[in-house]
Amino acid sequence: MRKSFISYIATIFLFEYYIFDSLILCRKTSVYYAKGKKQWQISNLQKKRVLVAKRNTERNVAFKSSIKTAVKKALSLVKGDEKELSAAISKVYQLCDKAVSKGILHKNTAARKKSRLTKAINKLTQN
Repeated sequence: MRKSFISYIATIFLFEYYIFDSLILCRKTSVYYAKGKKQWQISNLQKKRVLVAKRNTERNVAFKSSIKTAVKKALSLVKGDEKELSAAISKVYQLCDKAVSKGILHKNTAARKKSRLTKAINKLTQN
């Protein structure tokens, strides 16, 4: 004999979107249907993870932006004073190393940024 579908608990995988604190939380979830009722709710830990991710993203973006600003400042000081230029270069190096230690940048990315800056400054000073 064949039992009806409603007597079984069916698991369906789908993407669910939830709006929480002006963020959209998307995750692949298992939704259980037992006799036609959907049983799922977002936990407090998931809400906290969203807030922590938002906070970390804002901090990382701000830190990367400060690195870009320092690089532009160093490139603009090429024709200026030598002491100011070396101070600006050391500031870029310091920011890159700090980003690596905090886990914001990969070590190879930081090395590439420092190398490109040095190469650009050498090219501009030779002309």
